[in-house]
Amino acid sequence: MRHLYTQCDGYVQRVWEKLREEHGVDVKYSTLTRWLRQWGIGQPWPPVVNGCPTSRGAEMQHDTSPFTVLLSGVPTKLQASLLYLRYSKRRYLQFYRVFDRFRMKCFLHRALVHWAYAPPVCVIDNTNLARWRGLGAQAVMVPEMEAFAKTYGFRFLCHARGHSDRKAGEERSFPPSRPTSCPAAPSRTSQT
Repeated sequence: MRHLYTQCDGYVQRVWEKLREEHGVDVKYSTLTRWLRQWGIGQPWPPVVNGCPTSRGAEMQHDTSPFTVLLSGVPTKLQASLLYLRYSKRRYLQFYRVFDRFRMKCFLHRALVHWAYAPPVCVIDNTNLARWRGLGAQAVMVPEMEAFAKTYGFRFLCHARGHSDRKAGEERSFPPSRPTSCPAAPSRTSQT
């Protein structure tokens, strides 16, 4: 298809005619244009967002989203916490009944220990769990969270207001929130 598109100098009407005449492919014009869009033929490349790293291990992103889950038949509100390695798209996800600064530190610790790696930057939204005041690049982090990040060798960075591309990879990770059924957790017994 790319070769045919190049042969026709990007003239889609001519591509459609050649498909029928020379290749015996009878397809609707609207279907052909949809295929070309899907395959990225003739479409300009999307612009690269300034400041978004394209190298391995340069950045991780943290986000939370509310969920309502059926636990033993009872709708329960949970907070999903997700850490996302931007380049490799690795994710680490946990659910919490309550999500506060202490639990955020516990979550980050578990994720970084699990990965055995911490990128130098952790992009967050303008949440008050890590941000003290200000927005975007002018944000001042809570000293406790700044010290925590320094321990693991990274720093927090708030994405700019209205800069949704900065967190787009993570926002797509969360499905739409709707009640789902989860089996009841098995009872735990201590073993010696």
